[in-house]
Amino acid sequence: MLWDVSTIIGCAILGSDGEGGKVTDLLFDDSSWRMRWIVVNTHSCFRRDVLLPMSGLLQPEILNRRLRFDLTIRQIRDGLPLDRKPPVSHSSAGAGDDPHLRSVDAVIGLAFI
Repeated sequence: MLWDVSTIIGCAILGSDGEGGKVTDLLFDDSSWRMRWIVVNTHSCFRRDVLLPMSGLLQPEILNRRLRFDLTIRQIRDGLPLDRKPPVSHSSAGAGDDPHLRSVDAVIGLAFI
């Protein structure tokens, strides 16, 4: 299914026991153009962005701006920290980094020749 990225940014992330945060970015594979990760601001005391895999997404409620996962709020907050798997556009590629992982936020507005 195709979605406009601007529709997904800002969507609430719902766990089995309530809201666990909001979507702040998406990470995609620039070789296949597949979305791989959802970046979520967990609303904790300190801003903490975590990654949730697209494969864990249940039925999205795009019209209600909600994305549901079969996780608890605690599991969402304990998700993979963004700094553990940064997109290439946020750092230079190193050992273990995915050279094809890109941030939607970083490429929006770029002109392609």
